[in-house]
Amino acid sequence: MRKIHFILILMLLLPGFACKKNNPAPVAMPYASFTIKGVNHTYHSYSKFSKDLCVSSTYCGQFYYDSDNQELNNIKIGIPGDPIVGHIYKSGDYRFDVFYLNETGVRYDLTVSPMQVVFSVWEGQGGWGKGTFSGWLRSSNNDSIEITNGYFQGKIWTTFQ
Repeated sequence: MRKIHFILILMLLLPGFACKKNNPAPVAMPYASFTIKGVNHTYHSYSKFSKDLCVSSTYCGQFYYDSDNQELNNIKIGIPGDPIVGHIYKSGDYRFDVFYLNETGVRYDLTVSPMQVVFSVWEGQGGWGKGTFSGWLRSSNNDSIEITNGYFQGKIWTTFQ
């Protein structure tokens, strides 16, 4: 009799387990987020971290507010050599490059003031590069901006290895 009760209970519970939906893990999306003068900026369009289109750096990635208008609202992060997780890349490092183009097309570049980038994740080809950045950039008119709370995550595409 116990076996029959046990089998009946199992038969009643199994359909409930079988119909339970598994929620898929959220898909990570590439983006960069940062604050300038108290205003948060988030850019979801990007170029993958790669070696092939970096003029002055070994690896670079660029993030855009609008991929159809890449001459405005974008930020580029370029670093020397293969990224090392936890290493602080900073102003003055050979082949380290960061620039920002604002909504009016004014370009801000590295100066002697501090700017830094730190990778928290570097998974190699096809994986993710993630990290933080903050510091000062200057325009050709000597206007300076401070970037705070910078975060980025983008895919890696290493065509030349």
